[in-house]
Amino acid sequence: MGRSVVHVIVGLLMSTFAYAAVLFLGIAIGYQIGFPMDYNQAMRLGLSFLIYNLIAGAIGGFVGGETNGYNGSLVGGIVAGALAAIVRLLYAYYG
Repeated sequence: MGRSVVHVIVGLLMSTFAYAAVLFLGIAIGYQIGFPMDYNQAMRLGLSFLIYNLIAGAIGGFVGGETNGYNGSLVGGIVAGALAAIVRLLYAYYG
């Protein structure tokens, strides 16, 4: 039980870092290709999807950790956070 909790926590941390990085990169790329966004819009964009990112990170960290150990929880959290950010950016720009 103890390792499972650690896998979930690692997944949450990694998904949050990946979510912030991909979201920041997506906003910067969007600005360059003609989708300007001010500070308030960017903050609402990031915070509005954060709960889904945390759920995805917990699931990704748990599944990755239980199948491949601690490295799996790292990768599972990063992939879950990046996918959550990509989905949020696509929804913001095209939805």
